[in-house]
Amino acid sequence: MTFGSPLQLLALGLVATTAAITSAAVRLHPGPWLPLFTRMLAVLLVASEAIWWLYAAVHHLPLAVALPLQLCDLAPLVAALALWWRWPLAAEIAYFWGLAGSTQALLTPDLPDRFPSFLFLQYIAEHGLTVVAALLLPIGLGLHPRPGALLRVTLATAGLVVIAGIADLLTGGDYMFLARPPASPTLLSLLGPWPWYLAGAAVVALVLVALLELPFRWQRRFPKPVYALMSTCSTRSSSLAASSAAPWTCVSAL
Repeated sequence: MTFGSPLQLLALGLVATTAAITSAAVRLHPGPWLPLFTRMLAVLLVASEAIWWLYAAVHHLPLAVALPLQLCDLAPLVAALALWWRWPLAAEIAYFWGLAGSTQALLTPDLPDRFPSFLFLQYIAEHGLTVVAALLLPIGLGLHPRPGALLRVTLATAGLVVIAGIADLLTGGDYMFLARPPASPTLLSLLGPWPWYLAGAAVVALVLVALLELPFRWQRRFPKPVYALMSTCSTRSSSLAASSAAPWTCVSAL
């Protein structure tokens, strides 16, 4: 799947549409159906990764590629934990890893397999579901990153990098792309040769995480969000529709 191809645009469109619909439905119409829905999504996330383990076992893939030590291997599992048990730390990690990692994997996929091969469909399903869950957790379920989330996620990512680096040394693998860049063109291709792209990748990752945290940092600083003001304006405007003061209601709310 090449960057900008119709197939990639279709996949991105499906993921974005699914994420928007699910987050809006959960936020605007919560009800008895919600626990079942979130747990079904958690099961799908685990299954999307577990099916890769089954494929690796059936095809006797070496440990250099079969271990779940890529960021996008663990992100769906962490998201499943957050959806099932509502753990704040798991929700934070799933949000940042899902949007900074899985989204990037969909935009610049390291995917030699073509549609409709099993590995192609598994790749799109796993990364797409992870992005859906990453947005659903804060937007739909209200599990926002807490103060200090940036540090916690950075430490979790650093821990994974250490484990992946040890695995690379022991197996000859390339987990987290620490040993060599991916074969397909990705963002890492713009950051120079090995090992210099590792430093660039660390800087890019920190910037992305900081940007992803910014809306919630803003919300904590200004607790009354814009959508609440809009709701207030809408309610007052409808009740004062016959009044000439209605157009100024929004201004007074600010």
